Amino acid sequence: MNTEITIVLRSVTYAEKSRRLLLSAGIPARVVKPSPTVTGKGCGYGVSVSVKYKDRAIGILEENRIPVIKITHAQPL
Repeated sequence: MNTEITIVLRSVTYAEKSRRLLLSAGIPARVVKPSPTVTGKGCGYGVSVSVKYKDRAIGILEENRIPVIKITHAQPL
C-alpha cells in the first residue's frame, strides 16, 4: 500500500511554491487543505507527496527556505 504524507505549511502561497519546486524535481505533489485538527488552527495549507519521497521533498523545501510546520500521514493514494 502506497501512502502519502502531508507537509503542512503556513499559507497557500508556500504550498503552491512548494508544489512547483517538488514537481520540477520530479516529485509528484498536490496542494491540500489539512483539517484544523492537523494544523492546530484554521489556517494552513500543505503539499501531499508519496511517503517514498519524504526525505527528498523535505530537503528541497529546507534548501529553498520554506518553513515546514508539521509532517503528517495522509490517506492512501
